[in-house]
Amino acid sequence: MLFRSRADPLQLKYADSLDVVSGIKLSAPAGIAATVGSHPILTSGGAAANYTVTTGDGTLTVLPATLTVAAQSVSREFGAPNPAFTAVLNGYRYGQNGSILGGLLQFLTPAVAVSEPGVYGVLPYGLSAGNYQFNYLPGTLTVSRTVAPSVVTVNELAVT
Repeated sequence: MLFRSRADPLQLKYADSLDVVSGIKLSAPAGIAATVGSHPILTSGGAAANYTVTTGDGTLTVLPATLTVAAQSVSREFGAPNPAFTAVLNGYRYGQNGSILGGLLQFLTPAVAVSEPGVYGVLPYGLSAGNYQFNYLPGTLTVSRTVAPSVVTVNELAVT
């Protein structure tokens, strides 16, 4: 496949098509080697009957992939401490996993042990990775009322 710049279109004559040009080679990082940032695209070769082929190098710009971090929803009873929060991460590329992450996954919630029953947001944050940007999705913490067990005391009366 032949690539060209819109600012510098091919100057083909007569009824010639791009098929008359062959042998142009492009070299740039690919796959996992194409890390976030700018990389040179090197060109070489190229031949065409009745034409002089001039190539020019370019730049490959790689943007970070998005890694989604979704807090899992949990529940607890009023008066109990908050449970351990967890998250599911999706969006790794090239077989990567959590081993490439920096930072520390943390969670923010306004709920404490004595928070009134209700639903509270849980927001994950704190991760970093060179080739990823993060999309943090909140979960919920549902605090329910403590149900006290019913206790019935029966006093036995002695009848004589």
